[in-house]
Amino acid sequence: MKNRAILSRIGARRPAKRKIKKAPPVIKKEKEIVMVDPETEEIMETFASLEDAIEKQGLNRPNLIGAVKNGNRYKGMLWKEA
Repeated sequence: MKNRAILSRIGARRPAKRKIKKAPPVIKKEKEIVMVDPETEEIMETFASLEDAIEKQGLNRPNLIGAVKNGNRYKGMLWKEA
């Protein structure tokens, strides 16, 4: 007989499956963000992190992340990782 049939005949339950714990997310070191003038390519300001730029300039997080990743202009400036 198979295990399932034997267990059902004796009224026993299958042992509970063990849950595998996932590793905690890796925390990346925050990178500097640079605000660059698109015409002169001059660095206007350097920020310690993405959060620092958002806080000081009053920017929208998803828009700023997109500008950094894609090299788009946001609020008239280019944004890059230093």
